[in-house]
Amino acid sequence: MGRFVARIHAVGAMTNFLERAELSIDRFAVQSREFLLSNNFIPEDLTAAYDSLSAGLISRIEKRFSEHGQLTMLRIHGDCHPGNVLWKDDTPNFIDFDDTIMGLLCRIYG
Repeated sequence: MGRFVARIHAVGAMTNFLERAELSIDRFAVQSREFLLSNNFIPEDLTAAYDSLSAGLISRIEKRFSEHGQLTMLRIHGDCHPGNVLWKDDTPNFIDFDDTIMGLLCRIYG
C-alpha cells in the first residue's frame, strides 16, 4: 500500500492543479473561524473564549509555517481512506478523486 500511495504522490508532484482548492491556513483556519464567529455557531457564553483561543492558535500555526521556510505543494487525493481503495489481484486501486486538492509535501526526518 505504501508504494502505491508514494506513486500517487510522485505523480501529484509533477505539476499543479489549475482549478482546485489549496489546503491553506487561510482556507481551513482563518475562513472557518470567521464563518463560525459570524454565523452564531458558537454559543454566546463561549464566543469570547473561542475567539481568543482560535486567534491564538492561528497565530501559532502561521508562525510555525513561516519558520519552516519554503514549502512544496503537490496534488493530493484529499479523501484517502480504506473505503476509497478497491483491491484486485492483491493490488490497490484508488478511486474517488473528486476531493483532490493542492496540499503540502511533508517530509519525515528521523
